[in-house]
Amino acid sequence: MKKILPLALLFFAFIGFSCKSPSAPAPTPSVEQFKVTYYYEDRSPYQYYNKGEKLKFIETPVIEGHEFKGWFFDEGLTDHVDEGIEVTENLFLYGRFDKIISSYSVKFLNDDGNPVENGDFADKTPGSEIKIPASPVSVTNSDWKFKGWCTDKDGNSAYLNGDTYQVSKTDDLDRNGEIIFYALYKNPDEDEIEVESVSIQSGDFVLKLNETQKLEVGFVPTNADNKNVTWSVEGDAVSVSPDGLVTALKEGEAVIRVTSSNGKTDFVTVTVGNPLEKISVQSENSSLIAFVDTQVNLIVKKVFADGTSENITLPDSGLVLSVDPEAGATLNGFAFSASEPGAYKITATYGGLTGEYTITVVEKPEGVLGSTYPASGAFSPVDSNGTESGFGWDDLEFEPGGRIDSEGNLEVAVYSKNATKVLLEIYSTAYGEDAVYDYWMEKGSDNFWRAELDDVPAGTLYAFRVWGANWTFDESWERGNSSAGFVSDYDSQGSRFNPNKVLFDPYAREISHDKSDPAALGTYDNGMYGTGAEIYEGTERRNFDTGKYAPKSVVVVDNTYFGVKPQIPQQDAIIYETHVRGLTKHSSSANLSSILNGIEGFENVMDIPLEYQGTYKGAGMMAPYLKALGINTVELLPVHESDNDANPDDAPGGNYWAYMTYGYFAPDRRYSYDKSYGGPTKEFKEMVKAFHDEGIEVYLDVVFNHSGEGGPWYGDKDNYNTAELTFMRGFDCSEYYCLTPSKVGDHWQSTGCGNNLRCDNQVVQDLILDSLTYWIDEMGVDGYRFDLAPVIGRELNPSSGNWDYNSNAQILSEIAALGESKNAEMIAEAWDIGAYGVGTFPAGWGEWNGRFRDSIRGYVNTGSRTTGDKGDVLSYINGDFNNFNDQGGPHKTVNFVVAHDGFTLADLCSYQGAGNAMNGTLTWPFGPSDGGNGDQNTLGFGHDPAMKRQAARNYIALQMISRGVPMIVYGDEFSRTQNGNNNPYNIDSVATWNNYNMINTTSPHLVETGGGGAYHNNFGTFKNTGNVNGNFMFMKYMLNLRASEPALRQTDYSVVYDFKKENGVSTLTDGDRCVWIKINGSKVPGGSDYLVFSNMWQEQVSFTVPEAASGKKWVRIADTASWAEPNYNCWNPLTQNAYSGKYGVNAWSVVIFKQVDE
Repeated sequence: MKKILPLALLFFAFIGFSCKSPSAPAPTPSVEQFKVTYYYEDRSPYQYYNKGEKLKFIETPVIEGHEFKGWFFDEGLTDHVDEGIEVTENLFLYGRFDKIISSYSVKFLNDDGNPVENGDFADKTPGSEIKIPASPVSVTNSDWKFKGWCTDKDGNSAYLNGDTYQVSKTDDLDRNGEIIFYALYKNPDEDEIEVESVSIQSGDFVLKLNETQKLEVGFVPTNADNKNVTWSVEGDAVSVSPDGLVTALKEGEAVIRVTSSNGKTDFVTVTVGNPLEKISVQSENSSLIAFVDTQVNLIVKKVFADGTSENITLPDSGLVLSVDPEAGATLNGFAFSASEPGAYKITATYGGLTGEYTITVVEKPEGVLGSTYPASGAFSPVDSNGTESGFGWDDLEFEPGGRIDSEGNLEVAVYSKNATKVLLEIYSTAYGEDAVYDYWMEKGSDNFWRAELDDVPAGTLYAFRVWGANWTFDESWERGNSSAGFVSDYDSQGSRFNPNKVLFDPYAREISHDKSDPAALGTYDNGMYGTGAEIYEGTERRNFDTGKYAPKSVVVVDNTYFGVKPQIPQQDAIIYETHVRGLTKHSSSANLSSILNGIEGFENVMDIPLEYQGTYKGAGMMAPYLKALGINTVELLPVHESDNDANPDDAPGGNYWAYMTYGYFAPDRRYSYDKSYGGPTKEFKEMVKAFHDEGIEVYLDVVFNHSGEGGPWYGDKDNYNTAELTFMRGFDCSEYYCLTPSKVGDHWQSTGCGNNLRCDNQVVQDLILDSLTYWIDEMGVDGYRFDLAPVIGRELNPSSGNWDYNSNAQILSEIAALGESKNAEMIAEAWDIGAYGVGTFPAGWGEWNGRFRDSIRGYVNTGSRTTGDKGDVLSYINGDFNNFNDQGGPHKTVNFVVAHDGFTLADLCSYQGAGNAMNGTLTWPFGPSDGGNGDQNTLGFGHDPAMKRQAARNYIALQMISRGVPMIVYGDEFSRTQNGNNNPYNIDSVATWNNYNMINTTSPHLVETGGGGAYHNNFGTFKNTGNVNGNFMFMKYMLNLRASEPALRQTDYSVVYDFKKENGVSTLTDGDRCVWIKINGSKVPGGSDYLVFSNMWQEQVSFTVPEAASGKKWVRIADTASWAEPNYNCWNPLTQNAYSGKYGVNAWSVVIFKQVDE
């Protein structure tokens, strides 16, 4: 017989109080009518029904800390009411609410009703596990056999020692906050119920290396007595634990078998694979060029799906190597050579896959500097002059940069007005070797130096050395730390020519590596790129030759398709500012499908494999996620090549944000899974296509205000002699940079980054416009955000020696015109050090609205509708009419609360005091950092985690209903935190990566970081049931509301925003912290009217819900107050009942109503 203790039930009820909530007056009956009154807490709303009409419940009520369980006819809550019954009399209904318990006591009771010893009696929270204790002995009858611990009356669920019980949502538990396990025994005189069969609840499956999968067992019959099983494995590809957890150990197959105690078995086959993805062939030093009769050693690799690779060694019967053409070529194992010049394609075939590599073989040139090149064939100079002196390159007009023309020739053009000689160099490898060829370029009347070379393949590396007045050409100069020709580090114009410093092309389509790449530098450091007399590696720094180390320009040919541009009107944009690496680098991106399982709209999300995490490829795979979230525009932090390869994985580095640009045409190689020459360009376009295919536009954050070359290292301490020369400064410092007129060795700047680009000079303006055009036409981007944009409009004031901001600068108008012609958005960060230009940029520009940010923060965080002299926050909610009415309309203001350079949204709502107070105190992975905005951040709503979560929702709600284009920051949808670091420019870690594990939990800041340390638990635990972050659901709701509502996405101010006191009638006065807003959007096709009640006061305030239009009703769709967290603070308007009269808005909260058809 079975013996189970009876299960006790305890009910909670909140019933009948006499205070009425706002309801419409009773109509004058023309037919017999009845009143239905609902009693709960202190409310008693009611409805009127005609006789026989079917009952439709009012909107589900909410009591903070409780879960609604239904309506009942009696106060004892025993007689449940079903919706849809006919109303034939006055009804009085009572609501049942069960208290939501934040933690539960645990009891393991023996059959005498007393707790057993050694039970896991610690209090538990939803989501935690209970360890099942050892088998007890019956107190009632010692002969009885223990079968297990169960939680129900019938004993259907039995748990044995070693099992774990997952604590789930409240309706699975006793309503008095207890989880009780009862000892289940069986009379030994009764026959055992034998297991007839077992089955592994999985078919055959495949695992990657190190993956795990838990296997479950089914039993027939399900009430069999002895369900103990053992697991075994045949083969060494996997291991299996006693509870059925399979771990993949190595490639291969294995059979996993489960066996019951009476010998019943089942098995499945598991395959562990890391499939071969491609074959890679290259030379030992990645060289594309070889000399005749010179041996080149090849490396052939197997590249696997996880990104790892393995060299193929000989002999290997599976490898087939061939060379085309065969004539003149020798291929002996991995050693290749050729006796004749030409292009030789080497093909490796292995496992059905093929890899190819082309080496151009040339005669070894001999000659003096500038004449070291083949006389004919590949890489020989193309002579446009015939028998005349020179090659005629000075009369050519091809565009800046290095590109292959239709005949396969390489055309190279670089600008320098003040140089006297420019040497073009061709390199066979990115570092470790000197140039193989060199050519004297020829200067045209437009100050461009040009050269044209015959039959040059894509992937060729080129660079430059330059001479001028401060370092004149001397025939005795040679590579290898020469001082011949030196005059000074800079001349009277500020020029800083130095032939020892190899330069890459400012127009390079790709750059081979970063200047600080550890593999390139070897035992040296990036101090080699400087000038000045300081001793570096045994010579004056200015004399150290960087040719074997410096980044090289890469010749790129690519026709990858970037998809059809969505062409989203600017007013419809919803911008997600993100970082290519930060978007997917966190390991949680590998589990997105399981994290988002069951959340509507995310059915098509993709898991990001390890090898794609932190890359363009991985970012493109996030398109379905962002689309489901409600995003239609991604704004990528700078992707132009930047010096970040040396950033360590376990400590602060530099330039994580990548605002120190080195290549305005080159995608950052670090962000590419495919790092071969041409790989970043191709992969970037594929990423753009992935976004375009989901209807998402791609904006780039671009930095045309300064470059990565910085400023003089030691300032006036060495008379400004020491400065980096890697690209523009070495070509023509005074042409590319703003120099202080009174001391030309110094840089005039308003960026705080060491230099200002001289944007009033034609060569810089052309570079800006050419770069913008290239990324639009060739790379597929749809818009730009310009960092410190006033710098672009600064012009030299000769009388003061300063570059003053001119909002009417021609270059600003030309950028706007380019955007208009290309249907691309141009958005300014409209301030720098010394200029605040919000609302002043020419027609066609959009602008980050710093006034919106400052004022909305002052209001939500402190209740103040004004912040200093910034004006009333309502003017910014209204689209900043004063600044943007004549600047194109409200869609030209980009409304943001936070951005990359500051707090995350969660941190803005969590840390009080100076904004940068935490930066220097944090340890890895959250710090330390320096700098950062030190403005005071005040939390007027206090430090309760619930209020912090509520404040975040206030920001989201007000931002999404404001006129203008909203922009959010990556991770703010699920409360990403940097532990208060508001300037993590140097932190490339879990602090600045999206941890998607914060989504499928009610305690986002308690999840593991995945990279050391712990998050500050600022947001505590949400009150909703189920494992989901409530603010994630709220953000998704508000983003999709914004995307679907035409009234919120207008190009003018014709949709009227009314701002009143809470009664909806009186005019606002200074100091009012409660604002009644009506958005009159119903006149817009497809639009609706909205009410927004904002209460930034410390107590609840009653707001007036006005009478709805004929045939309409007001329904609540959002309430940011904590009490509504069980509903994710939002509701479907199609299922809501009407509101009228008064509505109590909780302190520090926002409520939104929508007018819909009755």
